[in-house]
Amino acid sequence: MTRDLLHKRAFLASAAAIVLPFIVFVMHAMLFRNWIVDDAGITFAYARNLAQGNGLVSQPGAAPVEGYSNFTWVALLSPLFLVKLFNPVVTPKVISFILILITFITTHMTFRLITPRFNIASAIVLSLLSINVSFVAWTTSGLENPLLVLLLSQLFYWTVKYNHAGNENRTKITYGLGLIAAFIAMSRPEGIIYFLAFPLLLLAQIAWRRVPAKPAMKNLFNYWTFFAWPLVAFLLFRYFYFGDILPNTFYAKQTASVANLGLATLGDLLRGMAPAWGYFLLASMIAAVIIGVRGRVFLKDHLALALLLLCSLASFSLLEADWMKELRFATGVIFFFYCFAFIAFDAAIASLFANKLSVAAAGLILAVIFIWSAIPSFIERTNDFRQDPIISFNDVGEHYAPWFNRIADRLDIKDGSLLTPDIGGELYYSDLKIYDLGGLCDKTIARAWGKDQAALNDYVYETLKPSFIFNHANWGGAQIEADSRLQQNYAVMSKKNESVVYGNL
Repeated sequence: MTRDLLHKRAFLASAAAIVLPFIVFVMHAMLFRNWIVDDAGITFAYARNLAQGNGLVSQPGAAPVEGYSNFTWVALLSPLFLVKLFNPVVTPKVISFILILITFITTHMTFRLITPRFNIASAIVLSLLSINVSFVAWTTSGLENPLLVLLLSQLFYWTVKYNHAGNENRTKITYGLGLIAAFIAMSRPEGIIYFLAFPLLLLAQIAWRRVPAKPAMKNLFNYWTFFAWPLVAFLLFRYFYFGDILPNTFYAKQTASVANLGLATLGDLLRGMAPAWGYFLLASMIAAVIIGVRGRVFLKDHLALALLLLCSLASFSLLEADWMKELRFATGVIFFFYCFAFIAFDAAIASLFANKLSVAAAGLILAVIFIWSAIPSFIERTNDFRQDPIISFNDVGEHYAPWFNRIADRLDIKDGSLLTPDIGGELYYSDLKIYDLGGLCDKTIARAWGKDQAALNDYVYETLKPSFIFNHANWGGAQIEADSRLQQNYAVMSKKNESVVYGNL
């Protein structure tokens, strides 16, 4: 067999390991093709206002408030408004497909460095990601998840690449690693945790005397430098532009518990990633790590992946328990969990079997059993999410926003305003001034909600005096509705399914 034919077969095998799972991903995502979560509309509004020269504001003329928590996603979308290529449903989906394809390619390149069974690794891990409802739904939701997982895959690749590079190339790699870690921190506030992975890896290698201390510490300094200067510049910009060192979303959700990753949440995570096999798979992974370490096949690449997985869990634990379906903030955990699960089992099996064919066969059989057992649960969850998705940008933007616009026109209300917890579609489509009952785009509400109800009520009824108030019974605005000023100054205009619209008398 000629060398060219071997190269061609190797290329086709690698391409199949990437393309086939990606096709599954696209087909899965198309089941949610008309759905964009309403929160994504907040990002769209900020990106559009930035492109149109209005600044980083929720609406033209509004005070600068950082009502988003995904700066890099805003920056990526904004230029598309300039060239008039932004459709609020189609464009985010297309961008997501592109970013996920790059993520799959990057993951395959990383596996090529870690294991000789990289094609099997890619086929299995990428297939698991493609059938996982949480991963697919939220990376195509219009939010920053696809960009975040792309950056995480790059962090994974270059961390492993560092382990395999010579001393000269390692210095250059640390520059890139620092920048990637900074971009992750700018993509999600809790993403700053990931900057710890590379330093911990270097310190572990120094402690185990795997690398000389002096060049490693120099590389660590380079990493810190290239991580710090863009992040510090970003934080200074945030402080001088918005007047806060943290995004306003932090204050709006400040009641979050740092103990999000309790046993109950861990159970939800495991069920979300490994239906019916969660705790068994976790125990098996721990056993696989022990076997791999004892067999001396659990190496520095495996340690790098383990540290990234731990960082993803730590990042997830900093967030409050989310009320939305399918683990919105667990995209990074899912990605690194599947990667680590395969690599851990691969290392363990390699230490037990000398024959390469036996190793590949054993790994493939285990993976097929796991995927086959998980498919029924994923199908059920996909159907459930498809039939009852999280509040849709289209529902708010195409139904509620036009309805309020028409009512304001009929009542001849000039400079009308609306107070509502669902602001994505409203910010994008409404002609009214939008006040955010959730506090994401309003500093006063963010700091008063759940802390000073009297001050919040005074702010709503004495300062904002919205033309309309739209509230849901399950949102938690009962105390606002219980205020006597609501009955004195407002009348019920519409009531449906415990959602009430009040109009200012």
